[in-house]
Amino acid sequence: MATHKRSIDVFTTSELAQLCRADTRTVRRKLDAVGVKPSRQDARTIWWPSHAALAAVFAVGDVDPSKARARLDTVRAKIGELELAQRRGELVGREAVLHTWSTGIVTVKARMRALPAQAAALIPGVTVAIAKRLGTLVENALSDLADGAALPSGTPPLLEDAT
Repeated sequence: MATHKRSIDVFTTSELAQLCRADTRTVRRKLDAVGVKPSRQDARTIWWPSHAALAAVFAVGDVDPSKARARLDTVRAKIGELELAQRRGELVGREAVLHTWSTGIVTVKARMRALPAQAAALIPGVTVAIAKRLGTLVENALSDLADGAALPSGTPPLLEDAT
């Protein structure tokens, strides 16, 4: 059984009264106060344009449908530009950037922590004491980077959750 879906481009006075939980006289007074003109009317029913009527009964100010439509078109255009840039490879999603940076940071940390042992094995004269001191320096540098101490002041954190 097919059902008819009524357009929401217009509302009757009774429908507006139900929406704002007021009586029809209050609704009519609000509509007249801001000068909303009926879309159509018959012997028993008055239909009001939905944007203007809702703005009047809910006291949200003037709602200009053409301005709202223009804002919506602008947002849709910006979304389209972002999607196109992503398809072209000019824009990468946040998750991909976070994954790449997190992986890179883990790799750099592992290689820096391996420096003391490599120095001891490859550089003549590097003693165990020197290798330990080098390890401490590397850990201090990594700790400073993790705490943001090595960044210029005012720099926002890139990876808050990455370790």
